[in-house]
Amino acid sequence: MVFVDTDLVINFLRRRPKPVVIKAQAAMKALFDQYGEVKVTLFTVGELYEGIFLSKNPARNIRIIEDFLGKFTTVNFSRAAAIEYGRISAELQKAGTPIGNIDELIASIVIDAKDALYTRNIDHFEKIAGLKSINWDVP
Repeated sequence: MVFVDTDLVINFLRRRPKPVVIKAQAAMKALFDQYGEVKVTLFTVGELYEGIFLSKNPARNIRIIEDFLGKFTTVNFSRAAAIEYGRISAELQKAGTPIGNIDELIASIVIDAKDALYTRNIDHFEKIAGLKSINWDVP
């Protein structure tokens, strides 16, 4: 199984038929076809809700995202992931290359699950030792 990052979900749900939206929709379909089950982290859910509450129509967007998230397995934050987060955050701070707590938290869950993360934010996630990140925006 694999995880998808917030950017893939957001682009998948966009209504405009822009090239990035078409790529996101194809990537998501391919992931479900290949793995059957696709995961998101609890922190991805939080980022999605942040966008919803900033939107012009939160009530409509909540219905859309709840229906959509029903297709995924949501993975919570465990003690093992918390330890992994501590390692990631400390290593990135020591290197002077922090990427932000939410991305570090997402990465910690993916590493703890021994899975891969599909994201377009490769420049962030490639800094994390032990994380397999795959760019969904590359054919």
